[in-house]
Amino acid sequence: IILSYIFDAPDISPFLYFLGPLKFYDRAEKLFFAEARMWQIAADAIYTWVALGEGNWNAALNWSGNIVPGSADTALFDGTSVDNATINVNVNVAAIDIRSTYTGTITQNQATIIQVGSTGYSQAAGTFNTSTSTSDMMEITGPFTLSGGTFRAPSGSLAILGNFTQSGGTFTHNPGTLLLYSSSSISITPSSTINALRLESAQD
Repeated sequence: IILSYIFDAPDISPFLYFLGPLKFYDRAEKLFFAEARMWQIAADAIYTWVALGEGNWNAALNWSGNIVPGSADTALFDGTSVDNATINVNVNVAAIDIRSTYTGTITQNQATIIQVGSTGYSQAAGTFNTSTSTSDMMEITGPFTLSGGTFRAPSGSLAILGNFTQSGGTFTHNPGTLLLYSSSSISITPSSTINALRLESAQD
């Protein structure tokens, strides 16, 4: 006998849920089996770009649930809306996930910083334009994965602590610096030009 749980968590993030312990009773309602522990599930929400407003990242109306993604959340771009997005504020999210059904353009305004957590950055379509200001940056704690679309790196710095993988799409490296760490691996299937590459043994 194989037993499993299916749990559809509501869009509340961050939140900790408890399940179980699973118990079995006989026909006389006598307990004959019980799990030794409860299950703890930490739920991080995924908020999808729906673009009901003017296109600014910080407008709650533009995201599912009317909630702007935070540091524990995933910002998802898919076919729900292919309208363009403007990153007009500093962004700190767990992940940015751009699916193959998103054909719009995401643009980082100047004087903003993008921080992506350990889940990482993934792009399969669309265009991601980072800032052309040499003082702006994008930092990714997790992996960077580009399988389609166009990614234009910032003119400041792009720091990636996880693996760098490009299996498709176009990676355009502006005059900025690509900063990788000793734990990172680099896999580039199509050819790409890296203007300035710096390797570090550990994050400063």
